[in-house]
Amino acid sequence: MEPRAILGPPGTGKTYTLINLVKERLREGVAPERIAFVSFSKKAAEEARTRAASELGLEIKSMPYFRTLHSLAFHQLRLSTKDVLAASDYKRLEELLGVEFRSTKSMSMNDGEFFRMGAPGDVYLSIINMARVRRVSPYRQFARTNYDNLDYRQLEIINKGLQDYKEELGKIDFTDMIEGFVDRGDCPDLDLLIVDEAQDLVPLQWEMVDKLAKNTREVVYAGDDDQCIYEWMGVDPEDFKGRCENATVLKQSYRVPFDVHLVSGRLISRVADRVYKQWEPTERKGTINWHFNLDELDLSQGQWLVLCRTNYIANQVASRMKEMGLLFFRQGSGFSVSQKIIDATRGWTRLTTGSSLGRDEFKNMWAFMDIEKRIRRQGDKHIDSMINEDVVSMSDVQRLMEQTEDLFGESKQWFDVLRIPDNDRIYIQSVLRAGEKFDSENPRIKLSTIHKAKGGEADNVALMLETSRACQTMNDPDSEIRTFYVGMTRAKHNLHLIEGRGRWRFQV
Repeated sequence: MEPRAILGPPGTGKTYTLINLVKERLREGVAPERIAFVSFSKKAAEEARTRAASELGLEIKSMPYFRTLHSLAFHQLRLSTKDVLAASDYKRLEELLGVEFRSTKSMSMNDGEFFRMGAPGDVYLSIINMARVRRVSPYRQFARTNYDNLDYRQLEIINKGLQDYKEELGKIDFTDMIEGFVDRGDCPDLDLLIVDEAQDLVPLQWEMVDKLAKNTREVVYAGDDDQCIYEWMGVDPEDFKGRCENATVLKQSYRVPFDVHLVSGRLISRVADRVYKQWEPTERKGTINWHFNLDELDLSQGQWLVLCRTNYIANQVASRMKEMGLLFFRQGSGFSVSQKIIDATRGWTRLTTGSSLGRDEFKNMWAFMDIEKRIRRQGDKHIDSMINEDVVSMSDVQRLMEQTEDLFGESKQWFDVLRIPDNDRIYIQSVLRAGEKFDSENPRIKLSTIHKAKGGEADNVALMLETSRACQTMNDPDSEIRTFYVGMTRAKHNLHLIEGRGRWRFQV
């Protein structure tokens, strides 16, 4: 059967369509273990696996090939976590090579990434791995970089040091996983292979997909070349477009309203070399709103997604939103207050309202109460008897509170009892007075880079048009157009375009 493509413009129900395809094949008698649903990111693979399990009544273990490509390679090569470079290994490499690998140390196989930018060592590793995933030499990749302060000799030293370290300890990195599968991995016999987010695959991953496809009766590539925004990671949009000759376009968006569809359509039309797709917006009109800065927005009500081009800009926006007294959840970081502080305040509130705490919850709250230091300062007896209890209730702490009431006074409010930095205390009190809730399942305001928000949506989207010199002066303006197109099309109702104050900004 000839491979085919499903092109899914923003909000057109691509995952729904793919799950329905899985349902059809199961009804036809295809065994779930002969279906593979692979993707670039953990989010897409997990969504497909979870929905298939719930909607089709399948057990997770009956779907062994619903995975990211990294995870599938790991599984088929029969690797264990001890075979893979960990944060401790990169720490050792820092000592051996005299460079810092700050971002690389925090990478996870589930992220689908081959590298991260950050410290100088991360930049050199990004060039090395970019060369490997693009299947070019390190020198050729180095010649393409825009970094003026990099030294090719240093690149060679880091590359050799990394290879020697891996060979000596018998370890691999994330790129080695895909290379290993391509070279020697066991390829499962499949009746259906679905490749989701196909526009985000690097050349090396396409080699893995092509190997899987040779052992598969039916192959479906799903994606949207207009949403290809990972060229900085080695992705070539032509790899996906070359597989779209036999393509079906999903024509109805269930997210994007009329006005947003109109403006985003004009934007993406500036990309000359693309697969043309005719698709329709929802019946909602929606709105397009222009602002000079974030302060002009009323973020006190409604669901919001605030999008930034770079992490640096997101950091600036985060600082400003905290100054504005807004509670927000940042993709990859959590709430705008330390999770331990949130848990401590929640724990104390639960105790005072009659609930009990688990031991770990109590230990966290205990640390913020700082009772041991207070008691030592008062010259009283050291109290820690409850710390080993499995469940701690308010009655259990009553004796403690009676003994230490002179330390806290009569107040039983969390902000009097818990030792929390003044800035955090004032900020938490402010957001609680505004009626905000620390709901990690459905935070009202989310802050993210455009890349991390891909696949997300919100009633209101605030898109920061401020960008960076590196983004604006790159040789491929089409990549920037696609990135801001993705940002625009997260909006379900209202799109707010924020011009910003920086020197560099994207022109819509």
